[in-house]
Amino acid sequence: MVVNVQFCAELDSFVTPYEAMQAEIGAADIAAFLPEITHPLYSDVLRELVRVDLEYGWQRENPRPIESYIAQFSSLASDPQGLQAIAFEEFRLRQAAGEDPCPIDYQDRFGVDVAHWPTPNTKRHSPVAEDGVAPDRFPQPGETFLGFRLVEELGRGAFARVFLARQGELSDRLVALKVTKEPLRESETLARLQHVNIVPIHSVHRHGVWQAICMPYVGATTLRDVIAQVRSEGATPDSGKLFVSTVRAAARETLLDQLGASSWNADARSNSGNAKSATRALQNLPLQVFESTTFVDAALIVGKKLAAGLAHAHQRGVIHRDLKPANVLLSDEGEPMLVDFNLADDSRQIRDASAALVGGTLPYMAPEQLAAFQQGVAIADERSDLYALGIVLYELLAGSHPYPTHSGDWNGIVTAMLQDREAECPSLHDKQPLVTPAVAAIVARCLAVNPARRYQSALELHEDLDRQLQDLPLAHTKEPSWRERSRKWIRRHPRISSASSIGVVAAVLLTASVVVLAARNQQISKIQIVDQVRLFQADLRSVQVGMVEGAIADKQHLESIEEHCRAALNRFQVPGNSDWPTTSRATLLDDERMQQLREDVAEMLFLRAAVNQLEADFETTPSAKRKKLQAASQWNRQARELQNSPAMPKSLSVQRALLAGTNEEPADLSALKKFQLEQAEQRSVRDLCQSAALLVSQRRFAESLPLWRQATNREPQNLWAWFGLGYCYEQTNQAVEAAACYSACIALNPGNHNWYFNRGRMYLQLANFASAAHDFSEVLAHTPKHVEARVNLALALLGQGSTRQAAKELEAVVSLGGARPRVWLMLAQAHDALGNIADAQRAREHAATETPSDEIGWVAHGVSQANTNPQAALKDFDRALGLNAHFLPAMQGRAHVLSEQLDRDEEAINVLDQAIAYFPERALLRSSRGVLLARCGRNDAARADAEAALRFDTSPDIKYQVAGIYAILSLDSPDDRQAALNLLADALQQGAGSETIETDVDLQPLRMEPRFQELLSAVRVLRAEGRVDTAGPSSN
Repeated sequence: MVVNVQFCAELDSFVTPYEAMQAEIGAADIAAFLPEITHPLYSDVLRELVRVDLEYGWQRENPRPIESYIAQFSSLASDPQGLQAIAFEEFRLRQAAGEDPCPIDYQDRFGVDVAHWPTPNTKRHSPVAEDGVAPDRFPQPGETFLGFRLVEELGRGAFARVFLARQGELSDRLVALKVTKEPLRESETLARLQHVNIVPIHSVHRHGVWQAICMPYVGATTLRDVIAQVRSEGATPDSGKLFVSTVRAAARETLLDQLGASSWNADARSNSGNAKSATRALQNLPLQVFESTTFVDAALIVGKKLAAGLAHAHQRGVIHRDLKPANVLLSDEGEPMLVDFNLADDSRQIRDASAALVGGTLPYMAPEQLAAFQQGVAIADERSDLYALGIVLYELLAGSHPYPTHSGDWNGIVTAMLQDREAECPSLHDKQPLVTPAVAAIVARCLAVNPARRYQSALELHEDLDRQLQDLPLAHTKEPSWRERSRKWIRRHPRISSASSIGVVAAVLLTASVVVLAARNQQISKIQIVDQVRLFQADLRSVQVGMVEGAIADKQHLESIEEHCRAALNRFQVPGNSDWPTTSRATLLDDERMQQLREDVAEMLFLRAAVNQLEADFETTPSAKRKKLQAASQWNRQARELQNSPAMPKSLSVQRALLAGTNEEPADLSALKKFQLEQAEQRSVRDLCQSAALLVSQRRFAESLPLWRQATNREPQNLWAWFGLGYCYEQTNQAVEAAACYSACIALNPGNHNWYFNRGRMYLQLANFASAAHDFSEVLAHTPKHVEARVNLALALLGQGSTRQAAKELEAVVSLGGARPRVWLMLAQAHDALGNIADAQRAREHAATETPSDEIGWVAHGVSQANTNPQAALKDFDRALGLNAHFLPAMQGRAHVLSEQLDRDEEAINVLDQAIAYFPERALLRSSRGVLLARCGRNDAARADAEAALRFDTSPDIKYQVAGIYAILSLDSPDDRQAALNLLADALQQGAGSETIETDVDLQPLRMEPRFQELLSAVRVLRAEGRVDTAGPSSN
């Protein structure tokens, strides 16, 4: 053999730098080391670099499939010698790694000659493989495959089949199993997709040439079934009931009846828990909606939900690439769910166009995909998915594909398809008159030939579909019919339109003028500014919630919210710039959207002022406090300038008055409260929410409730209003009402699992441990490292009596690094209950030696030694207050130790004075201080606290404590004795005080009363019968 030394040296000059980078940083991009494609050694260098890259991949147990190289470097597909060398290199590396690859597989995949390749292990490649499945055929129903018992084939495509299967490793649960020989791509990324309209991936399995994707089984119906029904009807149906009948018919035709519903209910249905729990909360399941709506609206609802799922995937860098009716499941509740994100590398479809055509992929490809496909490469971005969704919507609404089918060789088919798509898309409205011009315009926008003329994101499409369903003007697409737009206006304003024919005419004229304006402005490119507005609105929703929570949060939380405000406002150069509407990119917006943005920016400024005012409470020096308040005044002033009109929200004026009071002298809060409620019915919902938020910022939760309630009544879809209402119910100890509000939040925004966490805490307070455990499990399913959710799940399990499982959850908290002293103490209690004495002792030792890292930990540490070492407990509470000067449990703990352990009642009263100044509506603070005031002989002040406590809260615990106040007061005022006995009887009847009534010294003045003796006797009888309630676990 003659070796060309010059050739080898030149080849090495390209390969050596690549290997040097691999050695230095452990990664290198082949493309960066290739010569120009016109270079005479380009093919040789590419071939060698791929071979070396394969070797590095297999050494690091992270190899790339050959198909991914072909997709990146299309010239490989037309280089038989190169493919032969690369394929054999992978074959050799697989053998070296202990695998036993089959040469025939490479012949099938790449068309390479394998006649002289080594013979595979005959045992491994006998006609039937280990799992009972031959390597050259798909498994069949009735067989066991990769640990799954295949029950029924649900569907098949060009490269894969989907089976209903039972997973033996997990209690024989029912799953959907996709089986393919294709190398899987992005499986880890796709496994992280968690959205109500995406079928999640449980796991990925590999065995030899086979790959399997395990997914929850949610139903057997696809949009292909619905479209088939539309075709059979011959025209677009009038009613959405066709969705209902199709789903129910498919459910009856599956084998589930034979399997037994109970065997799959708990598994399969829980997998789509987000959608189901949310929609049930408002009795708004998709099938129920479809029953009562038109078919067109039902189709738009499906499209909107699919767009939401695509947006979720696109934001995480995942493109579907294979969206078609067969890949849209309809769950048994009617929820549309995207399935089968293209895990197989696109290069396979490039090689086998006829298979792609049969599999249904080509007819849904965007023009740019088809063109690239014809050239042997794979191209797709978010807008390609939107094109496919447009075809799906067209087909669903029209009952037929927008373009004709073709036959012949694949190159001719693709050429004809491209020519079809270059022409204007057939009008959907002309084909099906039930489809309005606006709906047709939405679909046509999706099907634009040029990607730049399509919707630029799934969020834009979602917004237009949502606005169409709400009878609002479209935001991203010109509406071709002024008549339809006027009808929308009339449906949004039924009172105005029905008042007189003059009102209708005025509405039409007004709408027509808006259409003209919108048509002019839509000629200006606004893609980027629309995206910025959308991001700003998302920031606003986050800040709304964060500001309400900030009323009792620590300084770090407030700083985080302020940073969120700052970043959002900087999008439009707002801070300190009153000219931002005319100098920023916002000038590209039309008048309607600009006005909306002005209102949103004003609200963000309002919220930033509120956050700065809350931050001022944490400042320790007058100058720092003054600086925060001056900043708050600046944001308020800019907000008022932006909203300077008769319609300016009253809340901005109220905030200004409050800031003036904090800067100079205290504001008249009672006058402000009256101002808040003036003409509430005539004020906007935004103004009501802002006014309520101001009261929340002063910890006046009860006073804010009427405003939140009115906001939710007038605008039931307002997420901020529901959260604010729930939060204030929570702060006023109305857990049932709070849980209901958080359920509404779940319904409106099911993707945010904070709502589940909040509702779970309310269920814990209500001792509804099963529901609490469900909600915390829901949180952990999506955020497994959520320590507080896991701790609260343990509390719920303890409440259910599942001590062993609770201990496991607490051990998991320890493994996550969240083992604070309170967690160790809980774990010790769990081990005690299980009889694990040694483990319990070790947990207590950890609790004693672990240094707390936050205010909660210091309070738990202080409580643990309050009875045995009260001075040390006081130091612990002081440390907690050093981290958060307004941390209520630390204030309460300090007051308790001072009064109950050290008999320093006056000092305890001072602590409670400070707490009440910050939390004026906390009934427990009022009743606790009232007891101490009564003990000190300050009867008038004690009586005022008793009355205030009952005004804020009439729960049994408060009644019991106020009974103690009146009992002490009865020593000087016998008339108070009857009030004390009445309150005590109510409290005992409702389950409070039965454990302390015999030893409570504050009740001493009542003990000789016959009625007290009767109450005491009743408690003893109930205790003897085991009917005295005990408090369940409290949430963290």
